Amino acid sequence: MNINDFHRGTLRLAVSNFYSKYKLPPLLKDFKDKYPEVDFYIETGYSRNVFQSVYNKNTHTGFLRGEYHWPGEKHLLFEEELCVFSMQDLDLQDLPQIPRINYKTDQLYKQMVDNWWTEHYKSPPYYSMSVDQGDTCKEMVKNGLGYAIMPSEFFSEHESVVRIPLFNNNNEPLTQKTWMCYYSESLKLQVVQTFINFVKSRQ
Repeated sequence: MNINDFHRGTLRLAVSNFYSKYKLPPLLKDFKDKYPEVDFYIETGYSRNVFQSVYNKNTHTGFLRGEYHWPGEKHLLFEEELCVFSMQDLDLQDLPQIPRINYKTDQLYKQMVDNWWTEHYKSPPYYSMSVDQGDTCKEMVKNGLGYAIMPSEFFSEHESVVRIPLFNNNNEPLTQKTWMCYYSESLKLQVVQTFINFVKSRQ
């Protein structure tokens, strides 16, 4: 009997917007190449929605960013620095006077950035525009229209951009973690166990 006969069925995944665009497609392709009898059902959205989907057992596995109080099993995939990105050199002390580009994101991430801001400044940010997606924000930054505070994975190390990592008042770097979350009972399904082991093996 072919080993793939043990790996049939549909994997139900809930995936954050960033992970679904930048990380998930090649991962699914390689898994599908190895286990062609497996199908996928994918939900994408903000991490809070991913959390709810996996928590309510609507999906087998979730990929989400941020520190949620997850009651089951979770595995750290990667950790990103939070940085100021700009096409022009700037001094962090001057941020309240410099145009900032804002974008819609998860509430936990927004709260972390807002807390950092209030630790360092008495004045609110000078928002010059607000966009709906991180990718749009990135393009605005690349065209010199302002700075943005974003996780480091949005810009590759090869892109010509000013990158300033952020630190809290204890001189600890501000970071955001991306997790794979699931319930241990889901591992009773061979296809889920195989997929989770596959993801772990690629790190």
